[in-house]
Parts: sequence; structure tokens; C-alpha cells
Amino acid sequence: MWYIRKIDPLDLIQGHACIAFTGGGGKTSFIELLARRTAARNKKTASVTTTKMYARKPFLLFNELTASMNVSNPIQIGNTLEDGKITALTQDSIKEIGNGFDVVLIEADGANKKPLKYPARHEPVIPDFCGMVCVLAGLDGLLGDVRTKIFRFELLNNEANISVDAVVSPDLFSQLFTGRGLLKGTENKIFFIVLNK
Repeated sequence: MWYIRKIDPLDLIQGHACIAFTGGGGKTSFIELLARRTAARNKKTASVTTTKMYARKPFLLFNELTASMNVSNPIQIGNTLEDGKITALTQDSIKEIGNGFDVVLIEADGANKKPLKYPARHEPVIPDFCGMVCVLAGLDGLLGDVRTKIFRFELLNNEANISVDAVVSPDLFSQLFTGRGLLKGTENKIFFIVLNK
């Protein structure tokens, strides 16, 4: 059963030091918004990734970070920089960053700029110690072609035998929110869903 309400997402993450973001529909932009807003509340805030994330200045690479360093707030931190993206940090590195920041926002999934996603076996990459997950889905995927609106549609097709000519109906949209679909990785964690765009 769905319980839908309009709320300030900043209120949902209050008191949580580590939040992972999965799904599709604008994760990076949403993380950037929350990072700016948490920093405005005097919370030292870092954005990191366990996959890849578009690098936005200011950012640092993990090997450049020192405990005594005075860094921008908010700041992105990645392992390396490749093709304009910061790359994945290990769980240990994220834990270490968490020791020096009040809030760590983790992009834990990729969707190739598509509003919806059906995860592969290795996805999402949520650190074990992260107790809260935000699952994003883009409403702009509704009534669109499944091949262009759902990242990894072929995996969904293999399991559910959905026609490649189908559209993302409201029923199919709802069916994506399962433990094998967009809610994968939320077991035993506090989670909320953001319908974006």
C-alpha cells in the first residue's frame, strides 16, 4: 500500500549521518540540493559514490584529504577522476570520511540518466553501515517507451517478459517497486521513496 505525502526531504534525513541514494530520476541533482541545504544548517557535508558520479566543484580526491584540512562545505569526495566523474570509494574510505563529517550522502546506484531502473545482481552498492536509503524514480518515465525510460530494461524483460514495444503504464511503474526492483537493498533499513521530476 502506498502512503504518499508532500514533505521536505531534509526533514526525513535529519539525525541520520549516512544516507544512500538509489534508483533513477535525478539522484546527483537531488544529492547536490540536500548537500547545500544540510551545509546551510551548519552540518559538515560530503557527497561520495560507490559507483560513479558527475564531478561538481568543489571536489577532492580521497588521497588528497587530510584530517586537518579545511574543506569547502559541502564537498564531493571521490577515489579518482575519470571522464568528468568521480569514482567509487570503498566502504572503509566512506567510514573514514564519516568520522570527519556530520552528513555523508552516497550515490549508490547508476541509471545512465534514465528516470527508472531495474538493478543488476551487483546493484545497488549500499554500504552495510548505512542505515537510511532514498529511492528515486522519475515521473517523466510514465507513459514512455520501456526501452528508453528503464535502465537495464533487458533484465526486467528477462524476468517479466514485457514487450519491447510496451510503455511504462502506471501499473508497470508500481511493479518496479519490489525487493528485486527499485527497493532492492532496502531490507532492514529505513527507506523512503522520492518521485522526482
